[in-house]
Amino acid sequence: MKKVNGNTFQISLEYGFGFTPDILLNIVHQQLAKTDWPGNYTVSVNECNQNRAVFAYEVNTARGDLKPCRGREQ
Repeated sequence: MKKVNGNTFQISLEYGFGFTPDILLNIVHQQLAKTDWPGNYTVSVNECNQNRAVFAYEVNTARGDLKPCRGREQ
């Protein structure tokens, strides 16, 4: 894991991987709940070779939880 700036972290993987969006959402939420993170965050899974987002969601307590890709097949 690499800290890109004050509030952005990057995890780079050498090889491709698959994931289920609901499981990724739950893992991120569970791990952040163990920290003193304020609760608002955005997660983006990017394909670096093509510079595009594969999956993304935002949790924003002021506007309500936004999980637009939840339940969608990858």
